[in-house]
Amino acid sequence: MPDEVQQYTSDDLEKLDVFPLPVSGIITLKQTGADQYLIDCTNVSGADIKRMEDFYERMKGALHSFRYESSSHRLPHCRFGQGTVEFIQHAPDRCSVRFTLVILPPYPA
Repeated sequence: MPDEVQQYTSDDLEKLDVFPLPVSGIITLKQTGADQYLIDCTNVSGADIKRMEDFYERMKGALHSFRYESSSHRLPHCRFGQGTVEFIQHAPDRCSVRFTLVILPPYPA
């Protein structure tokens, strides 16, 4: 039906882009609501901040969904929250950024 929302299947979710976790710096993920997390990246390299900025632009901010995977968290279907994101470069290899991640509804079993 034209007005129905298409649910993602597990195969669809596996095809989503994965958030590019920085390999440098300190990354914290804190739950701020039932379906929301704050990801805070500090002291990351210029190369890492560029990869995250490129990813954010490719997702067109909060428009497209993606996966977040780390050693401690797996969010199979999320998007960036609304609002402005600032990519800050304090020095060439001392950058920071803070994102809100919104967890999207799960796919049907």
